[in-house]
Amino acid sequence: MNLGLVAETTTDRSLASFAEFKEGVKLLKNDYPQKALVKLQSAFESDKHNPYYISFLGVSIARAQQKWAQASELCEMAIQLILRESSSISISQKSTHWQVCVRCPYIN
Repeated sequence: MNLGLVAETTTDRSLASFAEFKEGVKLLKNDYPQKALVKLQSAFESDKHNPYYISFLGVSIARAQQKWAQASELCEMAIQLILRESSSISISQKSTHWQVCVRCPYIN
């Protein structure tokens, strides 16, 4: 039984997902919402409980597909996840996430 291999595989997957997420955010910032959607969807599929992945997936759906209701729902889900996990994250993290979701010009 090799638990090191399992941990390494999980870490590798997490790092790959985070790389996809970062690339997706970069693509959004550079005005490539369709390409960003692919990257952010991939990150989300790897960790469906990560509020940042959920939030930015919502933003990319809004920008790429103009599906405002779906985008808003995803951002609201992300906020609820953060509120539920509030004891484990800092106020600044909550504030940053709130600004991303609620003040997003593509959704509001």
